[in-house]
Amino acid sequence: MEQVERVAGLARLKLTPTEKESLKTELSQIITYFDLLSEVNTENISLIEENVSPRQLRDDIPTKSLDVEDALKNASRTKDNCIIVPRIL
Repeated sequence: MEQVERVAGLARLKLTPTEKESLKTELSQIITYFDLLSEVNTENISLIEENVSPRQLRDDIPTKSLDVEDALKNASRTKDNCIIVPRIL
C-alpha cells in the first residue's frame, strides 16, 4: 500500500481507500506482467534502431506552439508565466 500512496502522491491524486486497494491490485498485476516479460528470450531479436532507417522517419515540420495559458493551465503553481517546481538540490 505504501507504493500506491507514493505513486498517488507523485501524481497528486487523492484516492479513497477503495481506489487505493484497486490500484494496489492493478500495480501488482503490472509488476507481475513485467516480471513475465523479463523471462522472454530476446537473444535473436534485433534492436528497433537497427530496423529503422532515416528514410522511414517523418519529416520534421514546425507547428504552432502552445499558448502560454494552455501550457500553464494544469500546473499546480505558477508565477510570472513560469511553472514553480519544488527545489531538488
